[in-house]
Amino acid sequence: MKMLINKKEHIICLISVVVLLALTGVFLFKDRELSDIFALLAGTDLRFIFLGLLAMVLFFAFEARAIQILLQPLAGKRKYPVFYRYALIDFYFSSITPGCSGGQPSQLYFMHRDNIPVSSSSLALLTYNTCCHIAVLLIAGVTLSISGFGLLDKIGVFKYLLVFGVLAQSFLVVFYLIAIFNKRLAAFIVHTIVKILTKIRVIKDKEAALAKVDAQIEDYRRGAGYIKQNPMLLLRTLLISCLNLIALYSVPFWIFNAFGLSGFTFCDLIAAQVALTLCVESLPIPGGMGVTESGFLLIYASIFGSNLVVPALLLTRGLNYYTGLLVGGIASAYSMRKKKVSLPVSSSLVSCTGGGGNAADI
Repeated sequence: MKMLINKKEHIICLISVVVLLALTGVFLFKDRELSDIFALLAGTDLRFIFLGLLAMVLFFAFEARAIQILLQPLAGKRKYPVFYRYALIDFYFSSITPGCSGGQPSQLYFMHRDNIPVSSSSLALLTYNTCCHIAVLLIAGVTLSISGFGLLDKIGVFKYLLVFGVLAQSFLVVFYLIAIFNKRLAAFIVHTIVKILTKIRVIKDKEAALAKVDAQIEDYRRGAGYIKQNPMLLLRTLLISCLNLIALYSVPFWIFNAFGLSGFTFCDLIAAQVALTLCVESLPIPGGMGVTESGFLLIYASIFGSNLVVPALLLTRGLNYYTGLLVGGIASAYSMRKKKVSLPVSSSLVSCTGGGGNAADI
C-alpha cells in the first residue's frame, strides 16, 4: 500500500498551509492593534483554557475508542494508545489536505504498517465515518432547534454554505442507507452522477471513475453486512461519535467562559460551532483556512462582541486546529519511523468526505 501523498506533495501541502496562515494573519490583524489583542488574551482565565485543551484531548480519545471498538472483532485486541495515535494521524492529514481528503486514507496506511489487514481497517473506518455523518446532523438538528440564538439571521451569505453542508452530509447518510438495503439503486445513482459529470467534463476518464465507485459501493455493502450482524456495535459507535463531536464543538464555550462572559448557553455555543463546521468542511481548502476565520468572525461577533471576537478566534483555532496539527504531525512523524510490515492490499481506500467532524475545518 502506498501513502496517499508522497514526500513532495506533503511538502506542497505544508507550504500551502503556511501561505494560507500568513494570508489569514494579514486579514485578521489588519487595522487592529496587536498590543490590544495580546492584552485581552493575557486577561483570560487559564482554568477555562485548560478545559478547552482537555476537550481536545477527549475529542481524540473518543475517536480512538470508537475505532478500537470497531476493529477489535475484525483484527483482534490492540493497545489503546495505538488507536489514539491513529486519531492524531487522521487529524493531521485532514488538516493539510483539501476537503479533509487525506485523513482516513492515511489512517489506513499506518494501520497497514502496524499489521492490521486493510480489509478490516477500511470496514471499521467506513462505519465510523458514517456514524460521524449521522452524529453531525443529529447534533445540528438538536442544538439549532433548542438554541434561541437565531443563528440563521446572523450569518448572511454563509447560510448558503450551511445549506450546502447539510445537504452534503444528508446525501452521504442517505446513500449509505441505500447501499445497505438496495445495492442496485445505489449503483444506479452513482453511475448517473458519474455520467453527468463526464458530459460536463468534470470527469475525464469515465471507466476509471466507474471502477472506483463500484469498488466503494462494495465496501459499503460489506459494511452493511457487518452492521446488520452487530447492530449494538453501531449504536455504541454512534453514541461515542456524538460525544467525540460535542467535545470538539465545546471549545468555543470554554473560551467564552475564559473571557468571563455570560448570556449564552452551552447549547448556543455548540449550535454556532456545528453551523460553522457545516459551512466550511466540504470546501477544498486545507484546514478550511481563511473561510473558517471569516465565518467565525461573522457567526461569533454577537456572542463575543466586536472587541473580543478576534482574540476568541485566536484561542479557539489555537486549541482546535493548530495544537492538533502540531501534535498530529509529531504522531505521524513517529509512525513513519516505525518498522514497516508488508501486507497484501485487499480493499479499496476509504475516502474522507469531511463528515467526521475533524477539527481541521473548525
